[in-house]
Amino acid sequence: MRSPGRRPRRLGPWLLAGAVLAAGVAAAVRWATPTTVRAVAIAGLRHLSRAEADRLVGVKPGDRLGPRAVRELAARLGQHPAFDSAEIHRGVTGVLHVALHEREPLVWLLDRRCAVATDGTLLRHLANRRAEWVAVSGVPCASGRVLSPGLLREAAEAERLTGDGSAESVWRFAPGAPGWWELVGDGKVVRLASPVTVIQMKRLRRFQREYPEAWGRARRLDLRFADRVVVTR
Repeated sequence: MRSPGRRPRRLGPWLLAGAVLAAGVAAAVRWATPTTVRAVAIAGLRHLSRAEADRLVGVKPGDRLGPRAVRELAARLGQHPAFDSAEIHRGVTGVLHVALHEREPLVWLLDRRCAVATDGTLLRHLANRRAEWVAVSGVPCASGRVLSPGLLREAAEAERLTGDGSAESVWRFAPGAPGWWELVGDGKVVRLASPVTVIQMKRLRRFQREYPEAWGRARRLDLRFADRVVVTR
């Protein structure tokens, strides 16, 4: 018999809060416990093959991964020269989601036989030159990087200004105070001040157009001096 004046207890909100808490604890335990990987989904590949990406990730169906292992894997991939960063998540269905952000190759470094990223990182895993990568040599390197990445951008822009697109041409940097570029190809060496400018290229084109015989016989041309083209046969 209920006592007069006493209100009944309302257990509904407490039961709901308890259920939410229990679900949260269960989810936390599940995410903290290593789970079996059923499949690996890799996104973001632009230059690496899927087989090479699988090798670098190093996780196979059947492996068990916990949160710590996932963090360590993301950190390891993020430190690899091929990638700017990597994001990894364990899916609720057992799928390991790997999002890779590859470094973008800019030029082909002839001295090291590999591509180089815009930030100067040597991409040794890209050891086959593609036609769109201008060949560069002579730029100083150390610890897996080009020491002056700006030189790579200079070479890429200089190639754009020349517009010949020859796969045999090489932009060779000659260090000094100041340094200069040598465009090597077609049996000729053309010296250009660094950075290569539109004015220099116009002077070269004018020389080719107005003195075709001299251009044909020339083996070395120097355009580092204002309003002059120094020719050596």
